Amino acid sequence: MDGLPGIDLFVEELRERIDADRRAETAFRIIPGSAPEPLYFGLPGSPEAYSVELKRPDGIRPFCMRVLPGEREDLPLLVISPGYGGTLRDIPAELREYYTTIFPSPLGYGTADGGQADELRRYGIWPVLANTVHGEDENYADWLLDAAWGMEWAARNTSADTNFKIFAGCSQGGAMSVILGGVFRDTCQAVCADEPFLVDCSGERIYDFIATVVHNPAQIVTVSKAERNLANVDPMYYAPLLEGIPVLICSGSEDRQCPAVYNKKLFDALPDGPYNRYVVHKGRSHGYSVQFHRTMMRFLNGELP
Repeated sequence: MDGLPGIDLFVEELRERIDADRRAETAFRIIPGSAPEPLYFGLPGSPEAYSVELKRPDGIRPFCMRVLPGEREDLPLLVISPGYGGTLRDIPAELREYYTTIFPSPLGYGTADGGQADELRRYGIWPVLANTVHGEDENYADWLLDAAWGMEWAARNTSADTNFKIFAGCSQGGAMSVILGGVFRDTCQAVCADEPFLVDCSGERIYDFIATVVHNPAQIVTVSKAERNLANVDPMYYAPLLEGIPVLICSGSEDRQCPAVYNKKLFDALPDGPYNRYVVHKGRSHGYSVQFHRTMMRFLNGELP
């Protein structure tokens, strides 16, 4: 897929802002209280997990992040990105053996107790997508910067080897995992994207995404402007950046929100690689799933055919 003008510039500017943040001091506080619900239904969390509250130097607002330290020092950093509502859930305890894991909720949408900051909704939905379409603040660039700040916090405050990163997530989190893998491709070891959102949002599906966020005539934007803004976060443009990086993409055969046909299109846009895998879970609809977690673990352990 040929890139639109500005994609490389967007990534370059994002990296410059990430580097600027790294030169700043990091403020945080550990948040006491009960753990959120399990990340993947039926899997227990870990008593070693905790939550922190962070804010970028020029961030819009503080955001929460769930942290599960690895059992040993110098384990890779696993970054789990949340779905569209930013809900924080607990992290499966079994991941401690292999990774230090962080689960940030950028833009402050998810609360430490597993709830959502409903006061931030606009027209009943989370504004990050609409703001991206319209080119307003609190858009997906800010989302990605918050996620990067979570990684910087982990580099300073955990024993993870952040030169080895793995990105994973479902729905919005699946899309952001592909994008983060492209932005951090020099240190990315693998990408595991489950039922990724936003695929082809600036192409064949652009009118669907515009219709989702335009709620009154005053908000109408030109298609060309929406195309430019959405292209910056369309996983289709980041897939070619993942050369040499093992990528797992999973779909649910009954998923109507992020249909398998588009996930396969994303998979086909990846550079050829012997370790890339595309898996369809038969009978599965949209959302977090033990099936994906088990498939991801087999993939990362080199056990997936």
